[in-house]
Amino acid sequence: MVKKHSVVFPILYDEGAKTLQAYQVAYKPDEKTVSRYKMAGIDLLNKNKQKEVVLPVPAVYIINSEGTVTYRYFDENYKRRVSIAEIVKNIQ
Repeated sequence: MVKKHSVVFPILYDEGAKTLQAYQVAYKPDEKTVSRYKMAGIDLLNKNKQKEVVLPVPAVYIINSEGTVTYRYFDENYKRRVSIAEIVKNIQ
């Protein structure tokens, strides 16, 4: 993906979902969801080199220059997202 899209910023590859677990933004999908992925040709367990299937929850973290997390937002319902206004308010 990095080469295909000529990405110029750092990309985190989270083999084994270790970062997801550390930031508490992983959830375990039900068997129906795992089966749908598999029917689409995506074996989540093998593709992501995981011991169990977990998927990321869309999340936003704001980390200040000292490395402290000053804001975090995530919701397992991926359709609910934080607004840009909320992010900007918390950056300032």
